Amino acid sequence: MDEALSAQSRNADDAIKHGDAQDQGKDAPNLRAIVLCGMGGLGKSEIAIEYMHSRKNDYEAIFWVNSASVQKLDVSFREIAVKLGLQDEETSLNDDPEATRDIVKAWLASPVRTIGADAPRSQTSVRWLLVFDNADEPDMLENFWPLEGTGSIIVTSRDPLTKKGGFAQRASLHEINGIDLSPMIVDDAVKLLQNVSLREEAPENRDSCVKVVDLLGCLPLAITQMAYQIRVKHLSLSEFIEYYEQDTTNFHEAAPISSLTKQQSIASIWNVESLDPTSLALLQVLSVLDPDMIPESILLTGASKVLLQDYPKTRIAYFDARATLMKSSLVTRNVELGFLRIHRIVQDVVRQKMNDEHLRNVFNAAVTLVSTVWPFANVSALCNSDRLRKVQQLVPHVAAFRSIIENRTHSEPLNVTIAVTGLFNEIAWYVLLKPNNNQFTYMCQASYPTILGYQSTRRCKLFVIFSEGPPRQWRPR
Repeated sequence: MDEALSAQSRNADDAIKHGDAQDQGKDAPNLRAIVLCGMGGLGKSEIAIEYMHSRKNDYEAIFWVNSASVQKLDVSFREIAVKLGLQDEETSLNDDPEATRDIVKAWLASPVRTIGADAPRSQTSVRWLLVFDNADEPDMLENFWPLEGTGSIIVTSRDPLTKKGGFAQRASLHEINGIDLSPMIVDDAVKLLQNVSLREEAPENRDSCVKVVDLLGCLPLAITQMAYQIRVKHLSLSEFIEYYEQDTTNFHEAAPISSLTKQQSIASIWNVESLDPTSLALLQVLSVLDPDMIPESILLTGASKVLLQDYPKTRIAYFDARATLMKSSLVTRNVELGFLRIHRIVQDVVRQKMNDEHLRNVFNAAVTLVSTVWPFANVSALCNSDRLRKVQQLVPHVAAFRSIIENRTHSEPLNVTIAVTGLFNEIAWYVLLKPNNNQFTYMCQASYPTILGYQSTRRCKLFVIFSEGPPRQWRPR
């Protein structure tokens, strides 16, 4: 950020040493801007606030603009006009918002310390920093973006396209920098957990800290709020892990910390209920798959077979739903490899908001999608190298199905489609052919019929892998 913004201040210093404000504007460099993009909970606003405080000596005027809507942008610009003395409060309330907007933009283009009849003919320019926070609809910024000037601008947005700066380019800004924020690295996440939970000196080892931040996907908001819960509930880290795994919903819906910039719980930060039905259905299916690499072929190939209401059945419907999710950074996409990625905590929150019946329908839809692309083969073709590569790509998603079923052990069985046992059976063959894949050795256990809640599974045959020996055929008694 310093490279993108502070250089502007240094260049502006050189520009304002000569001539009056009008001449300075002609010779000064263009506006500098940086866009911070990413899903809710990554700390975009907190980074902007920290920059403001740590670099406050570099700027003589700093403005914070709530950019969540045009109305809020107008309110912020009205407050700026009053603070700068460009309008009195009564005038700003009665004036057309567009007039106030133009007055503020004119000052930003040629900022001076003194205005009016008493203003000296020649005065040095003012270095300013403007923060457009929550600009999730970036096109709204076009009418508020300064046309020229020597200031610096920070934009925070969930929409990754904001960093392309189309709105700024239309407003004659030629240079804009963008950063896609990611979850914290493990070491930093551990330090944040220890700091907020007051566990810096606790005897608990680093492994417990790592397990906690891994559970929370290294998401700054989740770590901060859960560390606060650890503190107020007087939990050890091992107690928190036990408590969290059994009652995730309670923690995600806990009241937000009053000192945080965004007063939202983890469960409400992404506002998934506001999504259109098709985008929500796609997000719900993504919530039961492995989060790290979801091939788009899974989501498209068997779409016509899916019975889930509102799931995108055509490629065009899928493209629109995908764009909606990407706009909020709920998912990210690798265009080259054609896969999506979703954060684990987003998955947790989405699943928690579904009742058992709807979760079962979503689960069954995902099983249908994976089964459609699964390379089923007869015994003679099981070792085909192309087939094994495809299986290896799909195995994590079947493992995700297993995890969801296992986590229902303290609840009523989901009674999901029996088709999932066919995928478990395929995993058993995969482990047999790839014996070093210990991660999936226990994929098919004899307890699955009980967990699935199916009486009809007494008619099924599964190949089951046991730790004591080789695969054997299992028949329910």
